[in-house]
This record gives sequence, structure tokens and C-alpha cells, in this order.
Amino acid sequence: MQYQDIHIEEKLDSWQYFENILLMKQIITIDLNVIDNYQNIIINGVHCGLFAGEDIYDMNHCLVYFKDDLIMDIESNSDKWKVPLLNINEGTFYIQQIDTAEGYFGNTEQFYLNVNFKIGLVNFHVLIENQPTILEISKKDEIGRFVKGAWLVLKDEKGELVDEWISEREHILYSLVISS
Repeated sequence: MQYQDIHIEEKLDSWQYFENILLMKQIITIDLNVIDNYQNIIINGVHCGLFAGEDIYDMNHCLVYFKDDLIMDIESNSDKWKVPLLNINEGTFYIQQIDTAEGYFGNTEQFYLNVNFKIGLVNFHVLIENQPTILEISKKDEIGRFVKGAWLVLKDEKGELVDEWISEREHILYSLVISS
């Protein structure tokens, strides 16, 4: 980060001496949503990262980001994120999930963004799907038939009620937190 600060200061100082050099500040706008791919509901607050997909150089061919450098931490389903990049014309970036919401399996896929600021504004919408944990519970007799009418209760490790139901067929619970 210090290298970037020094480089930016040099660019600002050089502005006074070169009339034909334009200091360009590009903005990537990212609309990031993470959804439950089974129930199709939004999962709030999942952290993803914007990473350099390759070595990124500025317009003076100075290295700004190494490949796989984290550029910014982005939280899902917030306002659109605006990522300022100083004097970068183009580059490949990617978004990848950093953490996982409780009750879900994270997505390790990398979503690539090929950026060329010469063609205008850069806006991306990224949709990341997460698989919820799924637990199917049923009450059966000795020969495997469903027992109807049994009152079943599921509690967590602290003894707190998670769910209760009367048995009929399989009872399915989604997005249960997996404890260690």
C-alpha cells in the first residue's frame, strides 16, 4: 500500500510539469448479491474480495497490484460498491467469496471482470450462489414405514429449540449452522 501512496503522490506532483498528461481516476461499480441457490433467497452480509486477476500496471507501466492481490473487501447485498483505480486503463480482476454465512457452504468460484476503461463506465453485477445445509429428518418404524403423529423436537447444543413438528413424512430443515 505504501508503494501506491508514493506512486500517487509522484503522479500528482508530475501534474504541474506536464500539460498533456491527464490524471485519470476510473471507478468500477460492483453490484454484488449472494443468494441461497435452493430456496432462492438473498443472503446478507457475506464478504467477498475484489482481487487482481493478473499483474495490474498503471498507464506509466508501473506495477500497481500483483496477481491475486486483494484490492477491496466487498460485502454482499449492500449498496453498490465503487472501487477507485488511479491511472489504470485496463486489467483483469476477479471477485471471490471470502467468508460464508452460517448455515451455508461457500462458493469458491472466481467471477472474472475484464476491465477496459477506454470504452466508458465500468459496471458489474455479480450473483454468487451458496448451497444451504439441508437436513432431512423422519420417524420410521422397524420396517421403514413413516410413523405419523409423533411430536418431534430439535434442539441445539445449548438446549435451545431449533424446530418442532408433528411427523408425517420427511421434515426438511434448511440453513442449519454446522457446529464443530
